[in-house]
Parts: sequence; structure tokens; C-alpha cells
Amino acid sequence: MGLRGVLGALSRRAMDGGLGVRSPPFVSHPGAAEDQSAKLKPYQQKDWRYAPRFLTPLKPHTVLRGQDCTMTCAFLGNPRPTVTLYKGDVNITANSKFWYNSTSGVCTIVIPTCTLKDSGEYSVVVENELGKDRSSCTLTVYGEGAAPVGPGR
Repeated sequence: MGLRGVLGALSRRAMDGGLGVRSPPFVSHPGAAEDQSAKLKPYQQKDWRYAPRFLTPLKPHTVLRGQDCTMTCAFLGNPRPTVTLYKGDVNITANSKFWYNSTSGVCTIVIPTCTLKDSGEYSVVVENELGKDRSSCTLTVYGEGAAPVGPGR
């Protein structure tokens, strides 16, 4: 028998199952598929919501009269918290003297051309339906040749 005869005999054996073709190793019982659904844990959706909290709080600042002051803080919260700015107990969020930006959990407040009247306590309050958090700091503005003038001095 030549090479063609040997190859022909092998291909006929393969077609009739004579080569001993085995089931893949991941099938535990050939021909019988098990129902695995009874062994699965039910899906439980995770609640990704959480109350706001500060990662990096505001820090105290001391500046010379006429200089700009830039304060920053970082926070987390889901749903995204609203941001409110205060000087003492007064809401300054919409005050045109102050500039602020709150993007991706970082709040930046700029007080341009500080005067002695800008000295005081500043706060950022972040709030969502699950809670709120506050971060505060003191800004001290001093004049040239003078000692720093802080709140209550």
C-alpha cells in the first residue's frame, strides 16, 4: 500500500470515529450538560452612592494686601455634591468679588487683590442627598510694614 492508501485509510477511520476522538477536558460527562444555574449566586447591584467628604481640606493663608489669594480643597461624593462658599456665615457663592471653580472634585477659590477686609474665616460646604461636609480656613491679610491682621485683631 502506498502513501495514498495509508492516508485514505486514516481519513476513513477518522470519519467513523475510529481514531478515538475524546471529549474536551472541561466536559465532565460527555453527552450530558449540567445545569449550573442552581449553583450561581443571585446578582446584587452595589449602591455606589455615598455622602460627601473632604480628601484635602482648605489650609490657612496669609497674604500681603493687594495680592491674590488662591485656596483649594478636594472632595468626593456620589451623587455629585453641590458646592457652597461662605465667608463667616455669609454665602459668597454668587458674589462677583470672588471667583471659584469646582471640577472633578477639586474646588479652587480665588480672592483677587486682597484687602484688609478680606481677612476672616472661609468655608466650603459640599452637600448631596446623603449628607454634607464642611472645610474651613482662615485668611489673614496684612499691609506693607504692618503685622498680619487676622479676624478679630
